[in-house]
Amino acid sequence: MDWFQKDPKVDVNDPMIEVIHFLNLYSRSALGTTLNNVSGLAFANFFASEIDTRYTGQYGTGDVVSALKKRLSEFPQLLTIKTLAPVAKLISDPNSVTVTYVQDGLAFEAKAEAAVFAAPLNVASKVIDRFPEIAPEHHRLIENMQYAHYSVHNVFVKGHVFRDSYDTWLRASDPLDTDPTDFIIGRYQDPNINGYLGMRNFESNPVDDYGIITIYHPLPLAEVGKGYRDEVSILAAENATKRIEQQLGPLVKAAGLDLKIELIETNRWPYSIHIASPGHIEKAAPLLTIPVNRIYFASNNLGVPSVEEALYRGKVSADQILEALKNQMPYFGGVVLETPKLSMAESISGDCFPLYCRSSSVLAAAVVISSRLTDKYREYRLEAISAARPFP
Repeated sequence: MDWFQKDPKVDVNDPMIEVIHFLNLYSRSALGTTLNNVSGLAFANFFASEIDTRYTGQYGTGDVVSALKKRLSEFPQLLTIKTLAPVAKLISDPNSVTVTYVQDGLAFEAKAEAAVFAAPLNVASKVIDRFPEIAPEHHRLIENMQYAHYSVHNVFVKGHVFRDSYDTWLRASDPLDTDPTDFIIGRYQDPNINGYLGMRNFESNPVDDYGIITIYHPLPLAEVGKGYRDEVSILAAENATKRIEQQLGPLVKAAGLDLKIELIETNRWPYSIHIASPGHIEKAAPLLTIPVNRIYFASNNLGVPSVEEALYRGKVSADQILEALKNQMPYFGGVVLETPKLSMAESISGDCFPLYCRSSSVLAAAVVISSRLTDKYREYRLEAISAARPFP
């Protein structure tokens, strides 16, 4: 500890303060708020995953989506993916589920043996019929959950002005709770850039001068409920970009370059991070995983706000349904049930349909469901089956 305490950068009166500031950035970025408001287990889960080798792709979670879609496309006779079909109501009894959704201005009804609700849990009472009545404990826990808004700003700059790291964490000398937490180099994973291999010292350059700085910007919890309107989103993007300019500008100038901003593109992620508050993992989550009649839950709200959690919860809910249906009816809907090798799918859509849903990083399960969708003109056969073989 001597070398640490003798470091002139360390505050001898509060030697851990800079570490806490840094971890608070991590916590805000990944968990929506500062350390004192999140579960210790949730933070440990995230931080441990950061210490190990991390992987990403050119399109981030979009690469996961593409892989799942490609795998599921091998079962065209068993799977139908519906997008732009928002759900109006979900009704469940002990034996079945009925989903009412809207597409092209028409209301459709889907009846199934089971369904997976993979939307954020805070919309459950708005979608699931009589939810507070049929699931009072679920409703109470969800009502007590907090959510954070998140903005992601793509700042298009002239040239590749910063190449030192993929993800850089920032804390200004005059920090504000409205500040962004970090930025990534948007084209770092571009095959033509390849992590700026051999180009980080600026002695050689990419073939183009189109640089992108992507800013991660969790909004303060106090902003939730005030309206995530265009003007709010635009102001957040402008303020975040100014803060990045203040901190990144001198580094760029030291390299003999200029930070020239050409365009700012901002994306709103409302209610995208649930706050895994103290006790959420050990007390609330186990109760929220209990199905309500034939509705199973697969949101990452059941654990930590991450794509890995969503994938895991999708797998769990799919296995639960497979096991329940095998026990009750070994043959149904013209298929034989088997333990799936892959049991996760998603709609590649921002619309939440309980069978296939993507909301922020939420992925749903592809579960064994046999349904008939009807209106007065057409009948559909909807079978969301991830790894089943046709009935012989």
